[in-house]
Amino acid sequence: MKNPSLAKMEINNFGIRIGKIFFNLAIFLLIFCVCGMVSLLSTAFLFLVGAVVTILSMGTIFVYAPNFWNSIVAGMKATANFSNFVLGNAYIFLSITILLSALSVVLLARIQKRAKKF
Repeated sequence: MKNPSLAKMEINNFGIRIGKIFFNLAIFLLIFCVCGMVSLLSTAFLFLVGAVVTILSMGTIFVYAPNFWNSIVAGMKATANFSNFVLGNAYIFLSITILLSALSVVLLARIQKRAKKF
């Protein structure tokens, strides 16, 4: 039979690991939501880069890269699709982020409180 205090320490270690995993997942989802908002800016930035390159090269870019605007528009579509997906599901991602961060705080605070008793 195991020592009861040893079993409690194992449960505490497991709770600490789960709390850290929840915290890391919450940070990942928060960064994912921020990237969705930033991708809207990247769509505008791609258009701006295309316009600046066209103006600075005085149109000669079309001789060297005939599909220049097609590639710019394809990149804009890709970033627009990503931002639509993330911003369309932002409430889901943010609610999961809040839930995971709250669970990690509860787990880590409760285990730290118990650890002081031993």
